[in-house]
Amino acid sequence: MELNENRNWLVILLLTIITFGIYGFYMIYVMARDTNTACSNVDHSTTLGLLPYILITLITSGLFGLIWTILILLRWENFAKTAGEKPKCTLVSFLLWAILGSFIIIGPIVAYAKMIGGLNQVCALYNGSHKNA
Repeated sequence: MELNENRNWLVILLLTIITFGIYGFYMIYVMARDTNTACSNVDHSTTLGLLPYILITLITSGLFGLIWTILILLRWENFAKTAGEKPKCTLVSFLLWAILGSFIIIGPIVAYAKMIGGLNQVCALYNGSHKNA
C-alpha cells in the first residue's frame, strides 16, 4: 500500500474550515492510519483511531487530544531517526509554535503546517522503503 506523501497543509486547513471541522476529523483518521501503517514495524505500537480519539478527548475535556498529538509526533520522530533522516516536525518545535506562537497569532497555523510536513515525511520514508515490496 502506497501512502500519500503530498498533502498540502493550506488545502487541508481550507477544507477543514469549509466543512466546519469535519475534514479535520478525517485528517485525524488519516494520521492514525498512516502512522500505524508506516511505523508499526519499527516501534510495534499503535495510535488510536478517530472514534477513540473523539470519545476519550470528550471525556478528558480535550486533554487526550494533546496527548494523542504528542504520542504521534514522538512516533514520527522515532521513525525518521530510525530511517536516518532529520524529522521535519519535532515535538519541541510543534509545541513551541502551537503555544508560544499563539502570541503572534500565526503560530498554531505554522505548527499545523509543520505537522502535515511531518506526516508527509513519514509517508515518503515508508514509500521509499517499500518500493519493491
